[in-house]
Amino acid sequence: PVSHFDLSCVTPQHPQTYMGDTEEPTREPRRRRNLLQSYYGVNDGAPETETTNDPTNLDSASFDATKYFEGMLRTNTLAELVTKDNEMVTEIKTLDGDMKTLVYENYNKFISATDTIRKMKSNVESMEEEMSRLSKNMDTITGCSSRIDSVLSSRREKIDQLAGIHRLLQKLQFLVALPGRLQQCVDMEAYAQAVKYFNITSGILRQYNHIPSFGHIQSECESIVYTLRNRLRQRITDPELSMALPMADIAEATNLLIELKDPIDQIRITYLAGRRLQLETLLRLYDSRDPNTMPPAGSSEDADTTGDEPGLVLFMKEYDAQFLSSLVYMVQSYKSLFVTRTPDTLPANVKQESQQLLDGFTKETFARFLAIAKQKLAQGPVPKDKVKGLEILYKDVARVHTQLPQGTETGVDRVSDVVISTVNHQIEVYFSTLQDKIARHIATMAEDERKALATPAGTNQADVYGELAERTAQDMLCDIQLLFENLKPFFQPTETRFLAKHYPTVFAKIQVKLQGFFLFLTEYLDMSVTGPRQDPVVLTPRLLLLLVSVSLYLENKGLPHVMGQMQDLVNHVRIAIDTASGGKKDALDELNIISFNAPDLAKRFRDSAHKVMGRYVQLQGGVVSNMLRKGVEVQASWLKMAEPRGVRPVVEIVVDEVTKMGREVEVVLGQAASLASSGAMSSSSGTAQSQRAHGRTTSTTAGTTSDLRRTNNLFDKREQVFAPPPDFTPASLMAAIIKIGLKTLYECIRLRTFGRNGYQQVQVDVYFLRGALAKVLGARAGQVGALLEECENSCAERCLEPTPMDTTVIAKLCEPKLEKKAQDV
Repeated sequence: PVSHFDLSCVTPQHPQTYMGDTEEPTREPRRRRNLLQSYYGVNDGAPETETTNDPTNLDSASFDATKYFEGMLRTNTLAELVTKDNEMVTEIKTLDGDMKTLVYENYNKFISATDTIRKMKSNVESMEEEMSRLSKNMDTITGCSSRIDSVLSSRREKIDQLAGIHRLLQKLQFLVALPGRLQQCVDMEAYAQAVKYFNITSGILRQYNHIPSFGHIQSECESIVYTLRNRLRQRITDPELSMALPMADIAEATNLLIELKDPIDQIRITYLAGRRLQLETLLRLYDSRDPNTMPPAGSSEDADTTGDEPGLVLFMKEYDAQFLSSLVYMVQSYKSLFVTRTPDTLPANVKQESQQLLDGFTKETFARFLAIAKQKLAQGPVPKDKVKGLEILYKDVARVHTQLPQGTETGVDRVSDVVISTVNHQIEVYFSTLQDKIARHIATMAEDERKALATPAGTNQADVYGELAERTAQDMLCDIQLLFENLKPFFQPTETRFLAKHYPTVFAKIQVKLQGFFLFLTEYLDMSVTGPRQDPVVLTPRLLLLLVSVSLYLENKGLPHVMGQMQDLVNHVRIAIDTASGGKKDALDELNIISFNAPDLAKRFRDSAHKVMGRYVQLQGGVVSNMLRKGVEVQASWLKMAEPRGVRPVVEIVVDEVTKMGREVEVVLGQAASLASSGAMSSSSGTAQSQRAHGRTTSTTAGTTSDLRRTNNLFDKREQVFAPPPDFTPASLMAAIIKIGLKTLYECIRLRTFGRNGYQQVQVDVYFLRGALAKVLGARAGQVGALLEECENSCAERCLEPTPMDTTVIAKLCEPKLEKKAQDV
């Protein structure tokens, strides 16, 4: 049979279920609960189910182990039987452990209950002894009280009568001594005690003043109280005494006058006038002080409490503490005297009038306090200190504003308005200061430019002027960077986060001012050519070149740096708003970030450089034009000139001046031109040799008719004389200057009539100018060739005998001087 097998040696590999073991998870807790209930005899009142009488149900009262075992043998395999055996062994051990735990816990409870009962028994035994002792004492006291009552009952009425007479005599004695008491209190300045004595006895004295003795006492007391009233009024009305006394003494004097039935309107007005004078004196004291000269922390006895706080922070702490404490005490004293007086003896209309007077007084004084605070905060040199001072102001007012008359004029809202207006004003100051610094940098550069003229001969002027322009631009960039650093503290996290709700407004203000600053910077450079200047800087040609160099430096090197600083500020503001809002996604939506168009700003700087360079071209072109015009006008008659023997001295002077200008442009603008080399240079045509060859061709054909020259000029491409230089290279700039001068020469020739020698002299001069200017302009010499040809052709048209000079003769006259000029250069 199966029962002979040792089932414990079989280890099941795949446990199986039997007889509907799919219900095992739900039956197991119920089975354990039933076992515990049966152990303790507890019935939870649950209704019986159909399985209650099932002999194969382990939880049933009719459970039959034999039938249950036989059923398992019939329906389960050997592995399932082994598994079931292991489960039952585990359940038995678990139930056995649960029962032991319950027994142990109940045993501990039983032991604790036994100890508690033992203690209660001992306490009750001692309590019975004390109660019996207390009962005996009460009986003794009751007996003594009865004996005393029986002894004194016969004398009680007589004692009451004598006590009444004694009290009456004491009152009469007090009245007789009242004048002396009042005078003594007045002499000792115990005014409150004197008023108390007088108010207690004034009713009795008025009632019995028809009796001579009482009337005399009343007159003496009123005389003394008259003196007392005068002293109390003096405390309130006398400015010097009012400033010297503590506010508590003044409030006490006002209260005593009210108790003495003085007119309430007069007392109220006098009290407010004195307090206004006291607070105004305090405000004037702090208004006259410099917040930045406060004694440094650590130099006084309270060094441990002040730490290393700067002067502005210390000033704001002291200023707020002194004024707000005085104002709050004054308001509370006034309200306790005239509004919420206890006992309530004032009419409702008097209270209302008193409150209105207090509101007006507080509004006026508080506005003055905020105005001084705003002014002192603006004087602080360090932005972080200003923000800390603003936070101190906000925090101090927020702490006491509930003790002031309710209203926006003295509340946190009013302080918030002052805070944001102070921040906006400070932003205005920062940008205004930056603009002033830019103007000073330009003035300093102009001064340094004049000093650079006296540099030693061995000094490289290109390095001097290049360093001057670069230093000026870098100083401007440093000031702009300092501006951004000064703006960041307004978005730093603070203890109260008092600026958090103003972040979008402050940032919008900054963006508007930034746009205005860039417009100012470009317009300031443009003013050198488009309008009057308010500063005393004299715009010399060399200074104009330095301004061009500064503009190009700002465009190519400065603008990317500024854009980086702006992006850093935007990121700083984003972090501040995100931190203040607790990471809310919609908080950053209120931040309206204006996109700064870097290419547009770069174009503005380049346009400004073009305008300044155009002004330089006009000035220097005017110099060349005047020299060429005078060179034509100085000749008495072009009809009767001698045969040309060489280049006229005035032309050589013009070439020397142009060569000098070319060196100056190369020295000052050389480094800046390399920064602006993004645009391609305009191609130039011809070299010096081709120019001279072209001159020879023109000279040999000069004898043709004027109609042919006019036809050739008609179809030639006209050179734009007054057009601005296409780029910032020195050659382009010099070409623009020379074209203005040659245009003047052309117009002067048109106003003259020439003879043969005069015409030939013009040919020599033009040939010399062509060769000399080619060395100055290099590849751009072709830009002035057409103008020189027009000058020569115009002279031929106005010549009575247009016989050209042979080209070889012209070259023989000019080449030696051209070679000498080349050597000089």
